[in-house]
Amino acid sequence: MTAKDIMKICEGESIANIDEFVTKMKREDAHNLGIAKKLYVVYFLGTFLYGGLFVLSIMAGDGFWKAFSWFLFTLAFVVCAVVFRMSKTLYNRVDYSVSVIEMLRQARFRYRFWQPMVWLALLGVLLVDIGASINMSFHMEMGWSMWTNIGVINLFLVPLFLGAFFFGWRKWKKRSKPIYDYASEVLKDAEQ
Repeated sequence: MTAKDIMKICEGESIANIDEFVTKMKREDAHNLGIAKKLYVVYFLGTFLYGGLFVLSIMAGDGFWKAFSWFLFTLAFVVCAVVFRMSKTLYNRVDYSVSVIEMLRQARFRYRFWQPMVWLALLGVLLVDIGASINMSFHMEMGWSMWTNIGVINLFLVPLFLGAFFFGWRKWKKRSKPIYDYASEVLKDAEQ
């Protein structure tokens, strides 16, 4: 799409590509909003579940490391609840009545891969990894030290998390990247 096409869009002429883009973007926005709402509830409730386990661990006198692992789970769920709350807010505030250029800027922001919410989610995953490693190390009866147990546990957890990240990236590439690429390309043409 050229800058002339952008000017036609801005002047109100209908171009099929932008209509298809907006339709796809609205559908994807609605899909992402639905996911964000559901996962926010899951992580919000999970925060109380793991917070309760943390308190019970302290009351039962399970020791520092066991209680600390439950604290890390609780913190991870708080972080993930914040991520999905931010995502929910972002998709609730989408305004399709703004100018085409502004709508494209907002779409480019919403659909980029490396955004603050991704970094926060990775922090949540790291907290789950540390908490799970510590917690599971108490259930391994190999005669190894806690740190050796944690290393062995991470031989399984890290590939699991990397696989989940890969599938998330593939989903982004298939569903969101076309929106990001189109918005970026049109904005680049418009700014020339």
